[in-house]
Amino acid sequence: MKKTIYILVFTILSLSTVKAQNIIDTNTGLIENYFIQQQQFDLTQFSNKAIQTENLSDIIINQLGDSNNAIISVNQENKQLLTQQGNNNNFEYYTYYNNIESTITTTQNGDYNDIQIYGQNNLSKNMIINQQASNQTIIVLNY
Repeated sequence: MKKTIYILVFTILSLSTVKAQNIIDTNTGLIENYFIQQQQFDLTQFSNKAIQTENLSDIIINQLGDSNNAIISVNQENKQLLTQQGNNNNFEYYTYYNNIESTITTTQNGDYNDIQIYGQNNLSKNMIINQQASNQTIIVLNY
């Protein structure tokens, strides 16, 4: 009986000093960077705040839910109202070369929705998008 207890204690102490393997492959850096960026985004997430940028753009983002994402990149006066209700919604708006003042209103209701807008023209300068579904994607290409 004593011998069994000694063996059990020795085994427990031996296992507690064993170190885990450190396995690194080609994706490790990518995965670490993803989580670092995700943590940084979570710290700077815009929720129910108005943002005024250098070029006098007014951007209002209302996010109700978890893991919603908004990327807005503009170079002219622009008014954006984005409302995301649900989880894991994505909104991306990129325009670099146009100088058209615009007002864009976007609403996403549901989960796992995606809206991507590239460019801007006179047809899209007062655009309204209502996405009322789940697992749907809208891509708008303006050239």
